[in-house]
Amino acid sequence: MIILRNILSLILIVFFSGCVTKNETINQNQKYEILKLEFPQNSKILPKVKNPKLFDRYLFLERFFRVWDFSQENRPKISKKEALWALNIYKNTKNKKYYSPSRRIYDDKFFDKIYENANTDKFGELFFPAITLKNTFLRNAPTNEPIFISFQDAGEGYPFDYFANSTLGVNYPVLISHFSKNRDFVFVQTDSAWGWIDARDVKILSQYEVDLIKNSKFITILEDKLPLFNLNNKFLLNVRVGTLLMVHRYDDKYYYGKIFTKYGLENYKISKKSATEFPAVLNDENVKKVINGILGEPYGWGGFGYYRDCSLFTKDVMAAFGVWLGRNSKAQTVGHKSIDLSFLSSDEKLETIKQNATPYLALIYMPGHIMLYSGIINGEVSVIHNVWGLRTVDNGRALIGQTAITSLKIGQNNPNIIQSNLFLNKITKLILLD
Repeated sequence: MIILRNILSLILIVFFSGCVTKNETINQNQKYEILKLEFPQNSKILPKVKNPKLFDRYLFLERFFRVWDFSQENRPKISKKEALWALNIYKNTKNKKYYSPSRRIYDDKFFDKIYENANTDKFGELFFPAITLKNTFLRNAPTNEPIFISFQDAGEGYPFDYFANSTLGVNYPVLISHFSKNRDFVFVQTDSAWGWIDARDVKILSQYEVDLIKNSKFITILEDKLPLFNLNNKFLLNVRVGTLLMVHRYDDKYYYGKIFTKYGLENYKISKKSATEFPAVLNDENVKKVINGILGEPYGWGGFGYYRDCSLFTKDVMAAFGVWLGRNSKAQTVGHKSIDLSFLSSDEKLETIKQNATPYLALIYMPGHIMLYSGIINGEVSVIHNVWGLRTVDNGRALIGQTAITSLKIGQNNPNIIQSNLFLNKITKLILLD
């Protein structure tokens, strides 16, 4: 019996060892730690909005629908090379290789096939106005296959898919440049980026339909991942914060309107507790309802997994209130008054923010990251942001990995985090949205 048990034990050890590859072993040894959050993650702790504000909806809508204002004389002012930049950037080189989810390196043929399917010679062939029929991914290449840099680096691997660009909500306006060669994808321009969308997720619009949408009144969604139903209570899809829907009438309890879906143009109804006329008034109730629904959402580089990264969080949240922002953190610093923080000491930065920033109407920027200023909590300057984490002394990560309320000093008492890596010491600009 003893011999038999030893043989069985040896078999089990060999079996389970065989399920772990070399790369998976390395992945388990990545240098991660979970960073403790300083504040309760609930919007109830956030400072109140003292002076409600209503933004001009026409300024936002003009920018949002600008991609549809197209004619042969008014073609998008971008070259094929600029629009399709990612195809030339994201491919194997001598010094950089890209990995599949199985931790295997993609061969060069994988990228060659993607480039061929991109059908680049057809760029600008169509330029048709279209609209998304569901929440969908905007990709940097015409494929749903993710690409990762080596999983050995704590700042790479999941969720950093370099083909991920963004997530678009339903009924998002786009301009179709052309189809991929296999016609599975369309290359599109959005209000703030170029990328590839699954061709089944969009509808090409007639001029009548474009005018119908642009001349409509809208509601905006205040609760993230909200189930939307038709008038017969049939589930249609989940709608995201930042989504605008056409509205035609309302009563004491519901808004009623039409939405383009894969089933056609559907009538919907939505509770007035979960949405409001666009733009939402930036008041205490609306701000905290929007924020509370997104707090704790996992970090999603480029909209990975239908989640948000730092700039998609700020873009979606501020869209609900009629403030248009670009897609990436650097683009969001443009078009608004800003204050340079780069030459200030840490104490001077904090004082400048306190003196000049209005909670929920200011962004705080550092290269590669952007945060929504949320006022003073327990004497500390606070921000709301979706962030992966802070670099540690051994090039690991102290993870936040979600949308969170933090101070700019989070991690200051962690011996594994160098002080120069704190958000406070990296921020360079204060952007005033009001």
